[in-house]
Amino acid sequence: MRAHGPRHVFYVVTVAILLAGCAQNKADGDRPQYMTKAERDQYTPGFQSSCLTAQKSDPLGKHLSDAQQNQYCSCAANRSAETVTLEQLGTYIRTGSRDHLMPHYREIALYCVGKLLPIWLPEANQRATGGVLNSDADLIEMLKRKNTPPSVNK
Repeated sequence: MRAHGPRHVFYVVTVAILLAGCAQNKADGDRPQYMTKAERDQYTPGFQSSCLTAQKSDPLGKHLSDAQQNQYCSCAANRSAETVTLEQLGTYIRTGSRDHLMPHYREIALYCVGKLLPIWLPEANQRATGGVLNSDADLIEMLKRKNTPPSVNK
């Protein structure tokens, strides 16, 4: 019997959440529907697991400690669960493509990086604006200068 990876678990949980939300969507008309707390609680572990797998091979993720990757992926999973609509999840299920989610995921990444970098790198407080970095180049520059970021457990 083959073990299922994080992507499979993420997909199965996403399908379950989508199906549970379909009846509610029909009752509420055209208003965007977001996950309930119970649905978010099911969704975030799969998203976080997929995120951690992706961070291990991401050029920027390699500059982060395991603890920092966990913090980033926890933030991204929770932000995604709060802001992705059931319709967007349904499109992902029907098409198998995340292309329509990429602008949304970029906003999530910038939000989480803007939130966490001031914790990881004190000088990021000077470079961050409104909780979001000015650009991806700022993030890359900071990570290159700080190959080993300070511990967040101070």
